Amino acid sequence: MPVFKAVLKTWGKEAPDGSLVLISIQTGNQRRYISTGIKIKKRFWDAKNRRIRKSHPDEDILNRRIRKKIADGDDLLNKLDLAGKRITADVLKAGLNPTDPSHDFWTFADAWLQRRYDKGEINYWRRGRAVLRKFREYVGTPLPWHRFTVVTLYGFNDFMEAKKGNSPNTRIVGFNILKTIVNRAIMLGILEPNHNPFLRFRADESQKTVRVTLTREEIETLESLDLPDGSWEVLARDVYIMSFRLRGARFGDVITLNWDNVKDGRINFVMQKTGDPVSIPIKPPIQAILDRYSRSKNGPHIFPPLNKRRIRNKELLVAAISSVNAITSTYLKKVAKIAGIDKPIHMHSARHSFALIALRSGVSHGVIQSGLKHKRGATTDQYLRELDSEALDTAFDAVDL
Repeated sequence: MPVFKAVLKTWGKEAPDGSLVLISIQTGNQRRYISTGIKIKKRFWDAKNRRIRKSHPDEDILNRRIRKKIADGDDLLNKLDLAGKRITADVLKAGLNPTDPSHDFWTFADAWLQRRYDKGEINYWRRGRAVLRKFREYVGTPLPWHRFTVVTLYGFNDFMEAKKGNSPNTRIVGFNILKTIVNRAIMLGILEPNHNPFLRFRADESQKTVRVTLTREEIETLESLDLPDGSWEVLARDVYIMSFRLRGARFGDVITLNWDNVKDGRINFVMQKTGDPVSIPIKPPIQAILDRYSRSKNGPHIFPPLNKRRIRNKELLVAAISSVNAITSTYLKKVAKIAGIDKPIHMHSARHSFALIALRSGVSHGVIQSGLKHKRGATTDQYLRELDSEALDTAFDAVDL
């Protein structure tokens, strides 16, 4: 009975990028090998259990691919047996020839997506899932790697534009997800670099987005509005102002604030996106917001919406944050109209407003970077350049241009 086993090619000199994982095909005294296309360092190979160790950052994806290759061998063996055909190691190797690019994009992409979820990258997982759903709708399944070409990409671009009504920026996000998956497959030896469909693909130009900001006076106008107690309008305004006063904290960090985060005259929390700790003193504008809410027996959060939801895992939490964000953004626009602010503000514009007001108040780029918790100063510089069109206007007015 033929036997399929995963082995690491330990004979010969190890290449700088590691040794190949092979599938050994044993029929009687005949043994043949086929490549999985996977290369790893020897320290990552568990010879006893014939698998890649968990210490490898992509062990789940790669072990899944190895298991799939062995399962393909078993399936081929059964088909040959039912057909009454002669079975040898050479016949099995020919049927499982890894140089035939029939291995499937979706096998790898679905495993890649699952890894995003397993690592807790829920926002990224949601974006990736949405992109892959559209891509699957367009290309169908299966999708052998050799059929994933530059023509596929241009066709998908037309599909997103004509059928889905996606903007150039949304389409670029989609292609960035696909490019990440393709690059990962190349890095792991699953796809040859010269088969990369993105080598000859050019996406449409992105559309310049205008970042909306409020002035200090407009912020103070929002704070002074007399709105109905307990209304969504009050909640939307308070969350927006809290975001601004917490140095541009993101909506997800603000709406999930707990009363436990309020201690010794400060608000302390950890940014969900970066994991950075934040500690900000409670000044009168923040205290005014806290005074409008009470410690509820119905839940731990300062702001009520999440207290009313049953959230059992991070996926549900991210979905709940997204839902509440959409609702409060709608009411925020109504609040802006009441305040006489004719700008399409949204929750994230509180972060933009903080950065620009700080800049125009003389705060240095480095301090603003620290407040926004950007990892790189270049990110802050680009952020501020996009926001501060007034600085350009003033500079050119001075020379009458």
